Amino acid sequence: MSGTGSSVFDITQSLGADDAGRIKRLLEGGVKIPVQPRVLDELRKLMLRKEMDVRPLARVINQDPGLAAMLFKVVGNSAYRQHQPFDSVEQILHAVGTRQTFNLVQAISLSGLGEIKKNRQVYEAFWARSHTIAQLAMLIADERQTVCNILPDQAYLAGIFHDCGVPLLMQRFPAYCTEMRLGIPGQWIDLAEEDRKFREANPQYNGVLECLYVGQTAKTPQERLAQHKSGHRNAKGQKLSSTIVQKYGKYLRPSLYQNIGPLSRTEALEVEKGLALELRRKGYAVWWG
Repeated sequence: MSGTGSSVFDITQSLGADDAGRIKRLLEGGVKIPVQPRVLDELRKLMLRKEMDVRPLARVINQDPGLAAMLFKVVGNSAYRQHQPFDSVEQILHAVGTRQTFNLVQAISLSGLGEIKKNRQVYEAFWARSHTIAQLAMLIADERQTVCNILPDQAYLAGIFHDCGVPLLMQRFPAYCTEMRLGIPGQWIDLAEEDRKFREANPQYNGVLECLYVGQTAKTPQERLAQHKSGHRNAKGQKLSSTIVQKYGKYLRPSLYQNIGPLSRTEALEVEKGLALELRRKGYAVWWG
């Protein structure tokens, strides 16, 4: 990021007490979508040119879902009640003022630099994808405005937020980037296809109950879960653990199996399949084997 290296503290000193306090609370409130450094650079250039037309400023801000989301949150406080509700970034710029909005944007932007540096390539791919989707949505809305009754700028904003959950999941789950192949251009997982596979395997899943794995073992359930989580292999190097459990397994559900007594190998295989199918009928998503 270019500029003079202002800190969040420096930026917030130029805000009013209410805005500064709200910025501080929001930035300390957990995971958030990091802001694109490029967007802040473009805004700075417009401000240096003393650009007073809010339309180009709004277009730049709208390119970034994280920035737009945080900005809407900041201006949702009582200080701007007379102007609320805000339906667009242009309205925010008119009500708050270009200079004050830019100060808010800087404070929000500088807070996310550490997270960006960890996965810069992935974030760049995310931003490029979001921007492309937003542009396509805007074009469709422009062509079909009389049918859809949606303005192009509203469609753009909806498009830019299309994948806004991705950065949050990246921060929440360390392996998310790798599993979803986010760092490989053009290789993002097809979520619709993944959902189709899931639904084909579990057509009765009700979306409320848990996802389960049913297995049989000569060991205790606790020992077997530990083997799954560690990717256990035998002396010959053969993997004796489930990849699904290794990736997603969290804990045991004793209430679902504690009444099952010792079984032979053949019996155990039959009970494993029978229990899995019974749990599916009850609305769980289940894998076994």
